[in-house]
Amino acid sequence: MTESTATPSPLTVLRSPNGHVEWHPGTVPIVICVPHDGQQEADHLPDRPRGVHEPDRNTRAAALAISESFRNSRKIAAFFFGEAVTDQQQAVPHLIISNLPRSKLDPNRSIGEAAQGLPDASRAWYAYHSYIERAKQLAYRQTLSLCSASPAARLHLARGIGPCWPPRVLLIDLHGQSHPEDWLEVGYCIPAHGLRDIRQASLTAATPEASPFRLYHLLDIVRNTSVRAAIEDECLATAIETIIDRNHHSDLCPESVQATAKRIWCLLGGCRSLGSHIAARGWRAVPSLEDALPFGKAPAKTGAGVEPATPPAMTVAMGPAGLSPSDPPLPGVPCMSGGTPTTTCNYFFGGYTSIRHGSMSSPSRASRCSFSRPGLDGLPQQPLAEGEAIDRSHNISCVSVCDAYQVELSPRCRDPSNIANFSRDFSFAVAEFYAKNYLSPSFNLVDEKCRCPTGGPEPVTGQ
Repeated sequence: MTESTATPSPLTVLRSPNGHVEWHPGTVPIVICVPHDGQQEADHLPDRPRGVHEPDRNTRAAALAISESFRNSRKIAAFFFGEAVTDQQQAVPHLIISNLPRSKLDPNRSIGEAAQGLPDASRAWYAYHSYIERAKQLAYRQTLSLCSASPAARLHLARGIGPCWPPRVLLIDLHGQSHPEDWLEVGYCIPAHGLRDIRQASLTAATPEASPFRLYHLLDIVRNTSVRAAIEDECLATAIETIIDRNHHSDLCPESVQATAKRIWCLLGGCRSLGSHIAARGWRAVPSLEDALPFGKAPAKTGAGVEPATPPAMTVAMGPAGLSPSDPPLPGVPCMSGGTPTTTCNYFFGGYTSIRHGSMSSPSRASRCSFSRPGLDGLPQQPLAEGEAIDRSHNISCVSVCDAYQVELSPRCRDPSNIANFSRDFSFAVAEFYAKNYLSPSFNLVDEKCRCPTGGPEPVTGQ
């Protein structure tokens, strides 16, 4: 069926008039996008002259199976609606699927590269991203309902503090890759060397002289991640923004910088990370507690807590405070340089969808409480094709309330014989991760080993 002005039901499927894009509305603030597994016959459309044409095979089937696993799990529903969940309360994620083959359209690119001037592909591109924006708006309203349902969350909501304010949507941009490590990759728009810098800063303290530069570098990474809202709310409170003022260097002890790095790493690759929740259910993932960094090709050994291969040496390109290679090195910060690995690193860390729809361009924590900013995602309003319309009555900036994760499924995850088991485990991991990082009012984030007393993945049990 096509557009309706009413709030869409989770039992309906909305399609653009030509059927190039479809949206399966959901009941919980999880949005899953599938850009590269379109299977619609489109011989009448010309191929894109340039760019990658290879599809991410079986990602559509995996997304539909994940949605069904959400719908059929009472335990997953309890994460969102509480232990008193009824049979009528089903947790269903939003799905947005591009049905055009990748040779005709690549929605995970800006429109110039995605459609390359082809009119039908351009209309489908606008439809795809407008459906994502509509799903984010509906999911945002669902976060308000979920937060108000919890007494502890209501308290934090009333005070305007904590992980429940402002409520946030979790977007998963689902892809496939065939890297030899055969791991699932979680991307935050942070390159591998950025992840390495954060982890190294969490393990070792800088010298007092270098601590301000180390924190500046961490904040630069955070400001350019698609999950900026989660990291800022959990780790970088307003006090941090005051401390990094150049007049407050004396307040910036190495231990406080290391503690900040620990909290950031806990969310990206530690016990509270999405990768660790997935790995806890038997699917190798990076970054996670078992595979901290995306370096090395050896398969994971049996058992938890195995350290990954030593990262390759780095070639310095830009220092942590914006120094050029000719500037003298900063004392006590041997690992905090920018640059690129001297060897190839098999890791996709994020693309256009995560940049556009995540919280990378979000305003600061304090200003996100205001919803008077016009437009969606801080971008100019685009003309919507194929009869699309966005409900702008709430006049919210969706980029402020959405964190985007690019998830690259390994061949093992996408194998047709494994999709049923993987989708069940992945659904539970995502639901548990969202409930503990986005709905929980707990501030007891990490201990010294980055293992959260109440925030790590639960043991695998029946669902």
